[in-house]
Amino acid sequence: MGTRTLVCLGGGPAGLFLARLLRRADPSWQVTLYERDAPGSTFGFGIGLGWRAAAALAEGDRDTGRRITEAGVVGHGISLRHRGADVRWGPRGGTAVARAVLLDILREQALAAGVTIEYGVAADLSEVHADVIVAADGAH
Repeated sequence: MGTRTLVCLGGGPAGLFLARLLRRADPSWQVTLYERDAPGSTFGFGIGLGWRAAAALAEGDRDTGRRITEAGVVGHGISLRHRGADVRWGPRGGTAVARAVLLDILREQALAAGVTIEYGVAADLSEVHADVIVAADGAH
């Protein structure tokens, strides 16, 4: 049997973290991630991870969880303005981290695990050949 291959379409937080976890689970697999945008291209400002999400992330990968927590703001709150009223949650447990910083950490961690990342490639599903294909393309 030859090398088993996995392709992940999408280089957002979910795609990068999944690619790292899968590569770490079985290093014999060749894991390749395709992202249509350049590294550092992102939308949005930040991501808030509640304490349960932060704990689950650290349980799946202690090193990555530690790096995200160190880069973020622990115990953040959230303020929203809705129909003229201010709504505030928190501060509570968890971590808030800039999306660009989160992507940098996840990219570094995926590369360290041996994931091949191809930026600037809008891979078409009909052109991708792998044993397993994961669609981690958000709303697209």
